[in-house]
Amino acid sequence: MVFNLFSAPCFGAIGAMKRELGSTKKLLKAIAFQTGLAWILATFVYQIGSRIEKGIFNVVDMVFIGVIVGLVILIIRALFKKNKNECVECPYCRNCNRS
Repeated sequence: MVFNLFSAPCFGAIGAMKRELGSTKKLLKAIAFQTGLAWILATFVYQIGSRIEKGIFNVVDMVFIGVIVGLVILIIRALFKKNKNECVECPYCRNCNRS
């Protein structure tokens, strides 16, 4: 269920993504990212759930969980990082070099 939730959407939505992104290369990167993230999250949920069900939790599992959570946090921070050099006001404000 987790994989299906985070995987690439239907073909109609993929067509809209292509139109919005403007190129096939960006579209393929987006689909690969969505599928990869879905696979990682589904594997993570399955591994944690199977260990909880069996009652097998040890230090190695906790380290594994910590590494995966850390990687997910780094990926999310990279996705939402703002460019500090980008002007956030109007295109011709006093902060820009344009006149």
